[in-house]
Amino acid sequence: MSEEIVSVEDVDLEDIYRVEVEAWGDDLSASKSTIKERLNTHAEGFVGVKNENELVGYLYGIRYDHDEVDPRTWEEATDLDLHDPESDQMYITTVGVSEDHRGQGYGTKLLQGLEERAREIGVQEIYLGRRDTKGNKKFYESNGYEEVEKIEGWWPEDGSSEGQGVMMKKDV
Repeated sequence: MSEEIVSVEDVDLEDIYRVEVEAWGDDLSASKSTIKERLNTHAEGFVGVKNENELVGYLYGIRYDHDEVDPRTWEEATDLDLHDPESDQMYITTVGVSEDHRGQGYGTKLLQGLEERAREIGVQEIYLGRRDTKGNKKFYESNGYEEVEKIEGWWPEDGSSEGQGVMMKKDV
Protein backbone atom coordinates (compact mmCIF):
# COMPACT_ATOMS: atom_id res chain seq x y z
CA MET A 1 0.00 0.00 0.00
CA SER A 2 1.51 3.30 -1.11
CA GLU A 3 -0.05 6.11 0.90
CA GLU A 4 0.88 9.73 1.37
CA ILE A 5 -0.42 12.80 3.17
CA VAL A 6 -1.06 15.65 0.71
CA SER A 7 -2.02 19.32 0.79
CA VAL A 8 -4.70 21.03 -1.25
CA GLU A 9 -2.30 21.89 -4.07
CA ASP A 10 -1.93 18.17 -4.79
CA VAL A 11 -5.64 17.39 -5.09
CA ASP A 12 -8.36 18.14 -7.60
CA LEU A 13 -11.70 19.59 -6.43
CA GLU A 14 -13.51 16.74 -8.21
CA ASP A 15 -11.58 14.20 -6.12
CA ILE A 16 -12.43 16.00 -2.89
CA TYR A 17 -16.09 16.14 -3.85
CA ARG A 18 -16.09 12.42 -4.76
CA VAL A 19 -14.74 11.51 -1.31
CA GLU A 20 -17.20 13.93 0.34
CA VAL A 21 -20.17 12.17 -1.29
CA GLU A 22 -18.76 8.69 -0.58
CA ALA A 23 -18.20 9.60 3.06
CA TRP A 24 -21.36 11.57 3.82
CA GLY A 25 -23.90 10.62 1.16
CA ASP A 26 -25.89 13.00 -1.01
CA ASP A 27 -27.99 14.46 1.82
CA LEU A 28 -25.14 15.56 4.11
CA SER A 29 -22.41 16.32 1.58
CA ALA A 30 -21.10 19.83 1.05
CA SER A 31 -21.50 21.16 -2.47
CA LYS A 32 -18.52 21.70 -4.75
CA SER A 33 -18.92 25.46 -4.33
CA THR A 34 -18.87 25.13 -0.52
CA ILE A 35 -15.76 22.96 -0.66
CA LYS A 36 -14.09 25.47 -2.97
CA GLU A 37 -15.03 28.35 -0.65
CA ARG A 38 -13.56 26.46 2.33
CA LEU A 39 -10.33 25.83 0.46
CA ASN A 40 -10.09 29.46 -0.62
CA THR A 41 -10.72 30.62 2.95
CA HIS A 42 -8.20 28.37 4.68
CA ALA A 43 -6.21 26.11 2.37
CA GLU A 44 -3.71 25.26 5.10
CA GLY A 45 -6.55 23.57 7.00
CA PHE A 46 -6.86 20.90 4.30
CA VAL A 47 -5.12 17.55 4.65
CA GLY A 48 -5.70 14.68 2.24
CA VAL A 49 -4.52 11.10 2.15
CA LYS A 50 -3.86 9.25 -1.08
CA ASN A 51 -3.49 5.54 -1.65
CA GLU A 52 -1.83 4.58 -4.93
CA ASN A 53 -2.31 8.20 -6.15
CA GLU A 54 -6.07 8.13 -5.45
CA LEU A 55 -7.53 10.47 -2.84
CA VAL A 56 -9.24 8.20 -0.28
CA GLY A 57 -9.82 10.67 2.54
CA TYR A 58 -9.58 14.27 3.59
CA LEU A 59 -9.92 16.47 6.60
CA TYR A 60 -10.62 20.19 6.75
CA GLY A 61 -10.27 22.61 9.62
CA ILE A 62 -10.63 26.36 10.06
CA ARG A 63 -8.81 28.57 12.53
CA TYR A 64 -11.14 30.35 14.91
CA ASP A 65 -11.26 31.52 18.50
CA HIS A 66 -13.23 28.88 20.37
CA ASP A 67 -13.38 31.03 23.50
CA GLU A 68 -15.27 33.74 21.60
CA VAL A 69 -17.33 31.60 19.24
CA ASP A 70 -18.51 28.53 21.26
CA PRO A 71 -20.69 27.06 18.50
CA ARG A 72 -23.91 25.31 19.55
CA THR A 73 -24.69 23.59 16.23
CA TRP A 74 -22.66 22.03 13.44
CA GLU A 75 -23.82 24.79 11.10
CA GLU A 76 -22.42 27.47 13.44
CA ALA A 77 -19.13 25.61 13.80
CA THR A 78 -18.62 25.44 10.04
CA ASP A 79 -19.45 29.10 9.36
CA LEU A 80 -16.52 30.45 7.34
CA ASP A 81 -17.21 33.97 8.62
CA LEU A 82 -15.77 32.75 11.93
CA HIS A 83 -12.38 32.10 10.34
CA ASP A 84 -9.62 33.96 12.20
CA PRO A 85 -6.27 33.42 10.44
CA GLU A 86 -4.35 34.59 13.53
CA SER A 87 -6.04 32.27 16.03
CA ASP A 88 -4.07 29.57 17.82
CA GLN A 89 -7.18 27.36 17.79
CA MET A 90 -8.62 25.27 14.98
CA TYR A 91 -11.94 23.54 14.48
CA ILE A 92 -12.19 20.40 12.33
CA THR A 93 -15.26 20.81 10.15
CA THR A 94 -15.01 17.65 8.08
CA VAL A 95 -13.35 14.27 8.22
CA GLY A 96 -14.22 12.01 5.33
CA VAL A 97 -12.83 8.65 4.28
CA SER A 98 -14.32 6.79 1.34
CA GLU A 99 -16.32 3.76 2.40
CA ASP A 100 -13.97 1.23 0.81
CA HIS A 101 -11.04 2.58 2.84
CA ARG A 102 -12.56 2.88 6.31
CA GLY A 103 -11.05 0.95 9.19
CA GLN A 104 -7.60 0.96 7.60
CA GLY A 105 -5.99 3.80 9.58
CA TYR A 106 -6.62 6.63 7.13
CA GLY A 107 -8.63 8.69 9.63
CA THR A 108 -5.75 8.53 12.11
CA LYS A 109 -3.28 9.52 9.39
CA LEU A 110 -5.46 12.52 8.53
CA LEU A 111 -5.61 13.66 12.15
CA GLN A 112 -1.86 13.26 12.54
CA GLY A 113 -1.27 15.20 9.33
CA LEU A 114 -3.47 18.08 10.49
CA GLU A 115 -1.90 18.11 13.94
CA GLU A 116 1.57 18.36 12.41
CA ARG A 117 0.46 21.20 10.14
CA ALA A 118 -1.29 22.90 13.07
CA ARG A 119 1.93 22.96 15.07
CA GLU A 120 3.80 24.39 12.07
CA ILE A 121 1.37 27.33 11.77
CA GLY A 122 1.10 28.08 15.49
CA VAL A 123 -2.17 26.34 16.36
CA GLN A 124 -2.14 25.04 19.94
CA GLU A 125 -5.63 23.55 20.31
CA ILE A 126 -7.80 21.60 17.92
CA TYR A 127 -11.55 21.23 18.52
CA LEU A 128 -14.10 19.06 16.79
CA GLY A 129 -17.76 18.32 17.13
CA ARG A 130 -18.97 14.80 16.59
CA ARG A 131 -22.12 12.77 16.74
CA ASP A 132 -22.58 11.13 20.10
CA THR A 133 -22.01 7.55 18.98
CA LYS A 134 -19.74 4.91 20.52
CA GLY A 135 -17.74 4.24 17.35
CA ASN A 136 -16.53 7.74 16.74
CA LYS A 137 -16.01 8.36 20.46
CA LYS A 138 -13.53 5.49 20.62
CA PHE A 139 -11.79 6.67 17.44
CA TYR A 140 -11.22 10.24 18.61
CA GLU A 141 -10.28 9.25 22.16
CA SER A 142 -7.72 6.78 20.79
CA ASN A 143 -6.21 9.73 18.93
CA GLY A 144 -5.89 11.84 22.09
CA TYR A 145 -9.04 13.96 21.89
CA GLU A 146 -10.94 14.60 25.13
CA GLU A 147 -14.60 15.40 25.63
CA VAL A 148 -15.24 19.04 26.51
CA GLU A 149 -19.04 18.98 26.63
CA LYS A 150 -22.21 17.36 25.30
CA ILE A 151 -24.37 19.55 23.08
CA GLU A 152 -28.10 19.11 22.52
CA GLY A 153 -29.25 19.52 18.92
CA TRP A 154 -25.77 19.41 17.38
CA TRP A 155 -26.94 17.31 14.42
CA PRO A 156 -30.30 16.90 12.79
CA GLU A 157 -31.92 13.85 14.34
CA ASP A 158 -31.19 10.92 12.08
CA GLY A 159 -31.43 7.92 14.36
CA SER A 160 -27.67 7.50 14.87
CA SER A 161 -27.26 10.07 17.63
CA GLU A 162 -30.72 11.54 18.18
CA GLY A 163 -29.27 14.99 17.57
CA GLN A 164 -26.72 14.68 20.37
CA GLY A 165 -23.28 16.06 19.78
CA VAL A 166 -20.02 16.13 21.69
CA MET A 167 -17.36 18.83 21.53
CA MET A 168 -13.85 17.40 21.83
CA LYS A 169 -10.43 19.02 22.11
CA LYS A 170 -6.77 18.14 21.81
CA ASP A 171 -3.74 20.25 22.72
CA VAL A 172 -1.13 20.07 19.99
